[in-house]
This record gives sequence, C-alpha cells and structure tokens, in this order.
Amino acid sequence: MSDRPWFNFLPVAGTALTVGLVLGRNVGSRALEPAPPSIPDALTGESQFASQVTIDSGLVKRTFKPDRLYLPTYIEKIGDRYFIVDCYNNRVLYSSYLSAPLHDWQIPDDSLSRPHSIASDGRYFVVDNTDAHEIKVYQRHRGGFLLTQTVRNIGARPHRVRYDPYTSAFYIRASESQAITKLVAEDNGLVEKHTKKLPFLGQSYTRSFGIVDDKMIFVSGPRMLTVADYVDSSYEVLYSLHVPAPYQSMNDILRVGGAYYITVTNNIIIRCDSLLDLPEDKCQSVYDQMSFRGNPYYFSRFDGHVFVSELTGRDDILMFDVNDTRLVFKRTLFTDR
Repeated sequence: MSDRPWFNFLPVAGTALTVGLVLGRNVGSRALEPAPPSIPDALTGESQFASQVTIDSGLVKRTFKPDRLYLPTYIEKIGDRYFIVDCYNNRVLYSSYLSAPLHDWQIPDDSLSRPHSIASDGRYFVVDNTDAHEIKVYQRHRGGFLLTQTVRNIGARPHRVRYDPYTSAFYIRASESQAITKLVAEDNGLVEKHTKKLPFLGQSYTRSFGIVDDKMIFVSGPRMLTVADYVDSSYEVLYSLHVPAPYQSMNDILRVGGAYYITVTNNIIIRCDSLLDLPEDKCQSVYDQMSFRGNPYYFSRFDGHVFVSELTGRDDILMFDVNDTRLVFKRTLFTDR
C-alpha cells in the first residue's frame, strides 16, 4: 500500500468500533460509511487555507472558515504538542509551537462533526465527535496520527472528555442523554467499562464536568451544581448547590488555588471564593476585567498559564497568568498579535 494523502477507514466486526489507518499529514478524508460533510481535499492542508467554504450536502448546509478558528472550544498540551479543537471547522489542529501562526498548524483530521474536547493518557488521543454521537481514538504514527477506534453507543452528543490519572481512565459526558462513559486502556485499545445515566442531571443539557480532589463536579444544566464520587464508579451525590438563574447554563469550571472560576453561556464568567458562595449569589463577575469579547467556554492549564477558549467575539484562545487565586489577562493566541 502506498502512502496516499488521505485517511482510509477500514470497518471491522462489531457495531461499536471502527479501526482505520492514516497515512500522511494535513489531508482530507475518505470513508466507507456515511459521514458528515467535510472540507474538500483541495481546501485542506497547511498551505491551502481558504477564507470561507460552504458545503451543502442536501441534508445540511454548513459554512467553514478554515483560515481562522471558528468557535474553538478547547486547547490542550499533550506531551510536546499543542492541540486546538476547532469546533465549527470540524477539525482538530496541532503544533509543536504555541506561537506558530495558524496556517502552520497541522490538521490530523478534518472529517469530524463539531468536536468539543480532546484528552490523552500519552498513548491514546481521545476526541469527542459530538454531532456524530461517537468518540474517535488516535495514536501517534509516522510523525502524524493513526485513527485506531471509533466508540459508539455512549449517549447523545458527547461533549467533554477528560483523562484522570488517579483512576487511569477516560471519562466522557454525553450532554443530551445525561450519561457518563468510562474507558480504560487494555492490550488491544480502549475498552468501555460502563456508560451510566446520571439521575441527578434530570433531563437537562449539561456541557461539562471537572475533577477536583478526587471528586467530580458537574456544572449546571439542571439548575444545580453537583459534586459526586466517581472513583468507585458509583457517582453517588455528595452534595448539590442551587445555581442562581443568570448562571444556570454553565460551560466549565476550574479551581485556581482555593477559588473557582466558572464560565457561563451568554458572555459570563464568575469567580467564587468558595462553591458555597454560589447559591447565595456572592460570586464575582470578572468578564470585563478578564478582557473577553465573546462567550468564555472551556478551561485548560499548562506551561504555567490558564487558557480559556472564546466563542464568537474574536473566536480565539485567551491566555492568563496565575496570581495566587486570580487570573490576569496576558494575551490572545491569534487575533491580537
């Protein structure tokens, strides 16, 4: 088989897994099974960025902006590489240099359907392929990445994936079905240990969760912020806190020192000295002082800084210095250079 510049997906037995081979980098995609429309091959690649592309499959019409970020939801550093989940461009980008201009970032896969996050244990790179209701699993291969698994039947719209070193497991939240999935690495890949419905989430749309002091914190969709045990896989509720109306559509949570930062849809970010301040509406709005122009979304922390993705507004990633329990704006990654 020659190194042809596209992905080849090879189906195997079973309904929950697909195994594939990736050859080359900065490439388009080909699939043997139906997939959401992707940017044509001629418009992908590090030297072939276009300003705007509209794909009309007859079923869905989407506009892409491949020369820029388009609702970036998450940034992470894994090993010696940086990854950006570029949600509305249906792709993940990576680079060895955070300071690299966007057109120099590599594209391991542009056939995704509105992904939101990525996590890794150093061997497996797990991406939630949100609108396809599945998880994509990659491994490093020949300087690029190999698609090794597609995990399905884990709930509707997986929206956040995290790797937890304490339990050596990946956890995935399905936003529309209130389910959580646990995947662990075994000899032949990732294995699903369970997918469980979380009754305390009711029927609410819940985007994310955090892991703090070996406890899971589920952000509000159901008008409650809930802290639960997860190490024993029970997801037993330890306590829940009422969330005031302006903050009920939460995006993400991060602890900085002893304080908590929480992002909320509709251009809100708050800082709480304690989670117990939340039901009393004693948390501080810090949106303006943190220099946001759009909707703050997911947090990440690496290289001594905190990063927050910003949807709409600049469609960028904001970098912050950490000063004790406070985040101090430093710069954006792309728009304000």
